[in-house]
Amino acid sequence: MFTKNVIVVVVVVVVVVVVVVVVVVLVVVVVVVVVVVVVVAASAAVIVVIEILKRYLVVVVVVVVVVVVVSITARLPVRRSSTNILQNSSTAYSQVPILQVGGLRTMWINCFPKASTTYLVVGIEPATVGSQVRRPNHREEEEKEEQEQEEEEQEEQEAEEEQEDEEEQEEKEKKNKKKFLSLNDQILVHVRRMINYPTYLHKFIKGGSHLGDLQRLETNVSMFKRRI
Repeated sequence: MFTKNVIVVVVVVVVVVVVVVVVVVLVVVVVVVVVVVVVVAASAAVIVVIEILKRYLVVVVVVVVVVVVVSITARLPVRRSSTNILQNSSTAYSQVPILQVGGLRTMWINCFPKASTTYLVVGIEPATVGSQVRRPNHREEEEKEEQEQEEEEQEEQEAEEEQEDEEEQEEKEKKNKKKFLSLNDQILVHVRRMINYPTYLHKFIKGGSHLGDLQRLETNVSMFKRRI
């Protein structure tokens, strides 16, 4: 009886071991098959990609270059042209005092709103002096712009008052002298006390729009640089 039980146990153990071995072998076979399939598929995909790149290499390169250029361009800051200081001014000089000097239109403008120096511009129409810059419609920026505009208007008003006082003084001096002044002397009277940088004035006048008038005044500007 004991021998029969031992034989049964041994047979059961052998059967279990055989089943386990068969299952393990099947799993290994399945894993190997899957790995082989994946490797073959990857190889085929790599071959296909290589073939596509060979055929469309130029197109791929062009697309990459375009994407890089567009991304770089989008990150670059916007540059504004600074060839004409009047057109790029942040303030619109709608009311520019005009003086008739020897038949030439001359205007006093303040190129830099926070500066005290006033420059003489010859031969430029009032409509072409300055341009209003459109600003974003934000409340804080609008308030800041209004404040700056009020300050600029106040400075312009003070400059106009000073100019009127100087003009009155100049008129008194002219009446006291009682003699005719040449064109150069007339212009020099207006610019003697108000221009601190004659070299800059020379370049500024040469950058104007009425080249004919400016060329005729080039000798006068040279004289200003010597006498002021």
